[in-house]
Amino acid sequence: MRYTFCNIIRWVTVLGTLFASNAYAQIEMGGWKTAFSYNGISQVIQTKNKVFAVSNGSLFSVDKQGSSIETYSKINGLSDGDITLASYNTDNDMMLICYSNLNIDIVDGGAIYNISDLKRKDISSKTINNIAFKGGTAYLSCGFGIVAINMAKKEIANTYIIGSNGQYVSVDQVQTSADSIYALTPSALYSASLSDPNLQNYAHWVKMNLPNNTYTKQTLAYFNNKLNLFRNSWYQKNGNEWNLFSSDIVNVSQAHVNGDFLTLQSSNNLTAVYDKDYQSQTLQYNKGYDASYDPASNHLWIGCDSLEEFSMGQATRINVFCPEGPGWNDVSFIKYQYGKLFSGYGPDFSASGIIQIYENNAWSIIRREDLGTNYNANNAFRAIWDATVDPKDTKRMFVATWRSLFEFYDNKLVNKYYSTNTKLDAWSSDTSLILLDGVMIDKNNVLWVLNVQSGNLLKARDANGTWHSLSYSDLDNKATATNLFQSENGFKWMLFPRLGVGVYVINDNNTPFYTGDDKTEWLSTFTLSDGSTVTPSTYKSIAEDKNHDIWIGTDVGPIILKNTANIFNSGYTATRIKITREDNSSLADYLLSTEQINAIAVDGANRKWIGTAASGVYLISDDGQKTIHHFTTDNSPLTTNTINGIAINTDNGEVYIATPNGMFIYQGDAAEGKENLNDVHVYPNPVRPEFDGLITISGLMENTEVRITDTEGHVLVHGLSNGSLYTWDGQLNNGSHAPSGIYFVFEATQDGNYKNVAKFAIVKK
Repeated sequence: MRYTFCNIIRWVTVLGTLFASNAYAQIEMGGWKTAFSYNGISQVIQTKNKVFAVSNGSLFSVDKQGSSIETYSKINGLSDGDITLASYNTDNDMMLICYSNLNIDIVDGGAIYNISDLKRKDISSKTINNIAFKGGTAYLSCGFGIVAINMAKKEIANTYIIGSNGQYVSVDQVQTSADSIYALTPSALYSASLSDPNLQNYAHWVKMNLPNNTYTKQTLAYFNNKLNLFRNSWYQKNGNEWNLFSSDIVNVSQAHVNGDFLTLQSSNNLTAVYDKDYQSQTLQYNKGYDASYDPASNHLWIGCDSLEEFSMGQATRINVFCPEGPGWNDVSFIKYQYGKLFSGYGPDFSASGIIQIYENNAWSIIRREDLGTNYNANNAFRAIWDATVDPKDTKRMFVATWRSLFEFYDNKLVNKYYSTNTKLDAWSSDTSLILLDGVMIDKNNVLWVLNVQSGNLLKARDANGTWHSLSYSDLDNKATATNLFQSENGFKWMLFPRLGVGVYVINDNNTPFYTGDDKTEWLSTFTLSDGSTVTPSTYKSIAEDKNHDIWIGTDVGPIILKNTANIFNSGYTATRIKITREDNSSLADYLLSTEQINAIAVDGANRKWIGTAASGVYLISDDGQKTIHHFTTDNSPLTTNTINGIAINTDNGEVYIATPNGMFIYQGDAAEGKENLNDVHVYPNPVRPEFDGLITISGLMENTEVRITDTEGHVLVHGLSNGSLYTWDGQLNNGSHAPSGIYFVFEATQDGNYKNVAKFAIVKK
């Protein structure tokens, strides 16, 4: 069976000096950067000049000489995301990268070759368990058999299905000797001759039983003419028998051969290096997941939480390497408040909690393990679902978990709120759990908490520190809630995504702790202006736009609530946006009616950023009639079309897109308008010959009129700002690029009360 590779993606330079992605440098308008977690190294790979590490599906490297760190993603050449394995072939100086969806990249000198055949093929057990090389062939151990790749031709050469009667069998690992190929499966070892021209025939593979014992992990290593099997003990193949070689090192999870040395990594926190005579050269105790020995430098590289470098035989580390980034990729929430981006992780009762804060291009990470035993935090900081900042003191933060409510000041834990010192109620099924799904501080500095499965859902702490428990019959004992949100008119909104789905809105009539004069509405079926109704199955997100319309994300697209002061009146109608079909102007479809909307965020131009469960990110116009961008894995650096959340930096227009694979940051062209025109900037300035992006004017007021002219006063382009931003591609009306020279930017508000002039230079070769 033979396949050809799908396409070629240009790489910037050779393997020894792969292009670096600085995830936190300034990006141009319309550009992207990534924010991936690099904590927890699953694989260590050595090339001639670098040590690569796979961590949480991402890839980074360390230069052996200069110790510089580089990160890699689709932005700088990779074909996909969520890397499961990578390996380096010393025979031809090529690297092979495998992704979780069976997409494959080969890095060869100055190019990346993508092989997408397995990704596109309908195969059961789509996993790649290991990579092995023999000369110019890569052998992929897959969940269904073995795939052989011709590295020189960049194509799949053969597929070997070796199970009994040609059945699929999961292959854990392949190893080769001078004349044989070995395939390790969970229950047996298969072998065949490398010179056999018909390895596709399962009957040409000889089956050998494995030692009859239990194991949690098994791996093979062909080293110095002997086939080694590592299970709970170490065995060597002798003819048709397995001989016990050693019980000193157990539970080996990784085994690597590098020249005359064998490196073993044990899950029992031990790294061992053996020479060609099978004599132990070093034993290094650590919490590593993988390790690789470099004979040239006599250094040992171990993948722990970070990539650690040791001198052989010395317990003291030389260096620790980990790129800047968040603590976790697949977050449970994301929000932007008061100049800070917040996200959190902890999806269940047992998972260790993480809060991560991105501010001024740097990350601060708060982990459960870092909190010590204060307030019993070592046991309780788990299952994190929301956080909020105190607007009166932005160093103060409250974190809602399924254990209790935590208060931090300047990222240090200062208080914990539980049932004995507040009105918060424990879950009746387990009194150690206080289930909090949301937290918010309103305009009157009242702290609101969604306390699910506890009788009264809404709990509050007033500005004086007194706690209140508020009873609303529609909300009693609700099992799940989310998105506690206050609109501009003071109404409180909350969503119920499952187990009794709907939307609840409260007008407390400015008496937040007295419910007798409240107006409330439970919404689960919406009536539209034409008399039709729609009943969503789930509600995932809510946002208020600049017209004070409420946008709700559901599994049937967005639902818009206008004139919400009337929402408590009978006959109130909701809105769904109709888009005229391009193929038939007499017909129309509801906007994104087949999509589950997981996230909605409003930018400085009142446009809506919409994140979906399966089709990526949409940027739609303020009225929803036009799709400005639709970002997917096919046309952007996104590595999944599943979007968990979206938040926007209202100061500079950066759009933060949270996915299961990590966060992607897009430089949007809209930000909140400024109060005056005193701080207008043009960037880049000067515009140099190598720059081919958008020239950006920032610091504008909302809907500022902008005119760009040359020194003779000719107006080259004009328009209105998107909030505080305006962009120009540098092209003249005839399509040519603006020549070298000085250019002026005239800005004025539409009422003429504010005016300003800025200037910038364009430099051509």
